[in-house]
Amino acid sequence: MLRRRDGRTAIRSGDLGLCMDASRDQYRAIASRYDRKLQIRLGERTRRQAFADFDLRAGDTVLDIGCGTGLSFPLIEKAIGPSGKLIGIEPSPEMLAAAQQRADASGWKNVKFIEASADDADTSERADALIIFRVHEILRSQSALEHLLQLVKPGARLLVVGVKWAPWWALPVNLVIWRQTKSVTTSHEGFQRPWDILADLVPNLSVRSVNVGAEFIARGTTAA
Repeated sequence: MLRRRDGRTAIRSGDLGLCMDASRDQYRAIASRYDRKLQIRLGERTRRQAFADFDLRAGDTVLDIGCGTGLSFPLIEKAIGPSGKLIGIEPSPEMLAAAQQRADASGWKNVKFIEASADDADTSERADALIIFRVHEILRSQSALEHLLQLVKPGARLLVVGVKWAPWWALPVNLVIWRQTKSVTTSHEGFQRPWDILADLVPNLSVRSVNVGAEFIARGTTAA
């Protein structure tokens, strides 16, 4: 763990690798039941809310970082259409296989899959939009975020959704959050403001808390 000059903590590049190794082990164990587990525990209302007014356009190339089993794919595909391109990046082979099955079953021919972690993923083209959905470890790694921002075009649109600690008065909510996230995250470091490192890199990032402050939706654009 790295302590920054401003006193905040972040995950070192080497530490992110260790986190990703641990994360792969976690997801290997739950991949077969991940969709049901997420639907029941965390729900999909926030996902729909996040995409409702996110500016995705027909023909866009979209990076879905830590795409998991592809739960965001239907909403992305609805927006970009067959003329767009969806690139799912995921370090867990089991989760990526489930995402591939989802795409095949839905008949989406415009999806590309890359098995890689966020800090070493590479694509052959720059994207119009970048989505990070409930992947806390990536948000806590400045090196990973800097690398991902190199994979998008100037003026690219960003959508980041995650879980966070609710306000202090909502202790029961935080206990539920801890129980629900302990099997899908390797660290709760930075859970108070998971987006703060990204906000330094994307100054126009806007953040909105939802669900009693237990989740957040962040949007922004890269420099033109």
